[in-house]
Amino acid sequence: MNVMEETLHLEPEQFDLLVSEVMDELPQEWAPLLDKMAVVVEDEPTDDDLPSGSPPETPLLGRYRGTASMQLIGGGLAGPAVAAPPEIALFQGPLERASSSLEDLRHLVRDTLVQQIGRYLGYSEEPPDEDEELADEEEGEI
Repeated sequence: MNVMEETLHLEPEQFDLLVSEVMDELPQEWAPLLDKMAVVVEDEPTDDDLPSGSPPETPLLGRYRGTASMQLIGGGLAGPAVAAPPEIALFQGPLERASSSLEDLRHLVRDTLVQQIGRYLGYSEEPPDEDEELADEEEGEI
């Protein structure tokens, strides 16, 4: 008997709600930072989102899209031009396909958000875990 593994799939509203809940659980000190950026949910990454040189089978779960100084909205007669906020895109399809359960999906969304926020802050890799930072501080104490 061949049992096909069912892929986790949420309705867009359910997925948006999950993302909102995960964002609410992020450290409180990140709130001012998150207020300055847009977090959007898209079904799938576009070809433009895929990093150059990455194997095509590598799933892209999220993407930080910084804004170039040339990306201005408005201006002219409407008043001064406003820079578009930096954006983090979460890709629902790849995130769901990489998850085996709702709890797994929740962790993956959180990890992807943290990783993309790290990119916004200038980290090339994930920022250190709070637990690791505490361990490092304790090691330094005599």
